[in-house]
Amino acid sequence: SSPQAQALGYYHDATKVDLVKWPRKGTEEGKTQLCSNCQLLLNRGKSVPGMSGEWGQCAIFPAGLVNVNGWCNSWVLKQGA
Repeated sequence: SSPQAQALGYYHDATKVDLVKWPRKGTEEGKTQLCSNCQLLLNRGKSVPGMSGEWGQCAIFPAGLVNVNGWCNSWVLKQGA
């Protein structure tokens, strides 16, 4: 819900990304892009009360957590992935 997350098109669930607004996610490469394979995801294995799934810290959003199955327009392929 942060303005920065909204500006970068962050979604907790990558399957719900608005492909009209964020066409990069709709490309063949975009179909494989998740926070789980993004270079910016740090410290996985966290949980969020009342929310399902695995979460982690993101270098772009240091004040919050992102879902490993999420996506934003700042996605960068994790080295070695």
